[in-house]
Amino acid sequence: MKKAHKKKSPHSMRRTSRIYLNDLNTGKTLLLIAFIHLYVRVLSYFIEIFWSEKNLSETLADKSITDRARSRFDITARLAQCAAKQAKETVRSQHKNPHPRMPKVHNKTVSLDSRFFR
Repeated sequence: MKKAHKKKSPHSMRRTSRIYLNDLNTGKTLLLIAFIHLYVRVLSYFIEIFWSEKNLSETLADKSITDRARSRFDITARLAQCAAKQAKETVRSQHKNPHPRMPKVHNKTVSLDSRFFR
């Protein structure tokens, strides 16, 4: 695991990490690629929902919305909550622009929080 940013102080907490997957075998690579594509589809789904509802609040997504994504994409509740949180951040950031447009996912980046790592 490589650090994304150099620590400024020895007492500071690392907030992001980058993991390079150069030495991954083919099976695991295909599983990871499939997971990333699924996550991007779920993220786009949540962006469309929040944009159409004009939901700009900072609160987490309702359970009814995450349950719809769980049943539609056959994912876990944790993954649905993470994708909903990232989608809300994306939609909220777009409304700060003078000419807001519905955001599209171009960068295939998965933002997972501490619920996925030990």
